[in-house]
Amino acid sequence: MSRWPAQAWLELVRLPNLFTAMADVLAGYLIAAGSGFRLSLVGPLLLSTSCLYAAGCVLNDVVDRDKDGHERPSRPIPSGRIGVGQAGLLCVALFGFGLAAALWSGWPALLVGLALGGLIIAYNLFYKEQEILGPAAMGACRAVNLILGMSLLFPALGWELFLPLLSFCYVFLLTRISRYEAGGDPGRLFRATPLGIVLLYLALLALAAQGLLKLDALYFLFLLGLLTGPALFRALIRPRPPQLKAAVKMLILGIPILDAFYVAGIQGWPYSISVLLLLLPAVGLSRMLYVT
Repeated sequence: MSRWPAQAWLELVRLPNLFTAMADVLAGYLIAAGSGFRLSLVGPLLLSTSCLYAAGCVLNDVVDRDKDGHERPSRPIPSGRIGVGQAGLLCVALFGFGLAAALWSGWPALLVGLALGGLIIAYNLFYKEQEILGPAAMGACRAVNLILGMSLLFPALGWELFLPLLSFCYVFLLTRISRYEAGGDPGRLFRATPLGIVLLYLALLALAAQGLLKLDALYFLFLLGLLTGPALFRALIRPRPPQLKAAVKMLILGIPILDAFYVAGIQGWPYSISVLLLLLPAVGLSRMLYVT
């Protein structure tokens, strides 16, 4: 049973994760805008990404309701705390609000929002169960989410448009791990996944070492390793559901740090603090609400 009436709804939309989605958009905007920050422009984008992310979480639980009935019976829909019809109406409303908020920021943002919404639907309805395309679709969602923040200032960007590819790789790898958090044998392919994340960290380090990113970014890379490293190591040594779930949780919570890494590397560390602060509510709420 819920500890308070709204808990089931907050669980359904993965409230802690919404702050990681906002971190993507805020980072994308700061990478492009720097000191030209305007809340009137980025505010609707933050609302848009929150609604679209929440809609994807609700759609995920609607599609997985039978599977969750066996693997995660305490979740809002299989436990009966929220009806399928109620969840469906919320999903449609969230998609509508998300796209309307994107339009508020302009046509470029709406086009990116439509692409993001399409990827979310495609992942949940068509690709989720596929071994490679599922994680790839999820990674694409995060990459496009970062682009959503950049969408207002595309002409000002150059090689920075390469950064969403790094987010794609990060989320692709964490999604590969999440596929086994409820059970199953990860096999040898899984064991390469945490190592792939280590290689990604080394690639981020190389960008700073080559001068493509400011050295300010290294502070955040160290923090990212500190947050995710222990859980990844335990998952690699003992790839069982509790260890895998913990690793996925830490990797999701690490997304604001990765976003702060980008901003610090392009604009300097002072600009990244607002992105990093989004980690605080995400971590705090994750102690009460699940994130995977």
